[in-house]
Amino acid sequence: MYDVSGRSFSYGLANNSFALFYPFMEESPTANRYVKENAPAQEYWRKKLFPLCRYDDTRLGAVVRGWRGDWKNRTLKQFDADNFRLKLSLGEFWHISLDKQNMAKFVETLEYLEKENIGVILLALPCVDLLNSAEPELYAQVCEFLHQQTAKFPKVHFLDFNPEFSHRYELFGDPIHLNPKGQQIVTRAVGEKLTDLFKEL
Repeated sequence: MYDVSGRSFSYGLANNSFALFYPFMEESPTANRYVKENAPAQEYWRKKLFPLCRYDDTRLGAVVRGWRGDWKNRTLKQFDADNFRLKLSLGEFWHISLDKQNMAKFVETLEYLEKENIGVILLALPCVDLLNSAEPELYAQVCEFLHQQTAKFPKVHFLDFNPEFSHRYELFGDPIHLNPKGQQIVTRAVGEKLTDLFKEL
């Protein structure tokens, strides 16, 4: 399962994703190497020498909730369409860009998985349609690129839940994240589509 969106190939995407691996530096040589290669040296050694520094309030809270077996979603935000329309008019939104290096790395990953005979599902969870339509030509280019990969690689399937849900603002906490109600509804829909897909395979 590969999470994709209109912004999957944008410049600077997840430049600080190494921070997600801080908690696993001690357990996994791979995680440690990834952090060491990507984090600033001072930051790496601070996290390495003082393990408690690996957890900010958000990560520490998640760890404590996990330890207690508390898997409830605490996100209570509700998407405000009028406010977001204002931000769009001011150009204050996450823009789409097509970073050729990111796209090449994506294709390289699919080629490797195809060679290893591993099936891939490109899963596009919904973002609000206001965001998707803010840059329609670029959004269409990304979607076309993803469809091209399904034509190129027989074991790659593309499931896009935007047409079904992106207009249902009551399901969103912000333009790119579902709220708890949306998570339940979309998760059910994903499960149904996966069940149908696995029957065909």
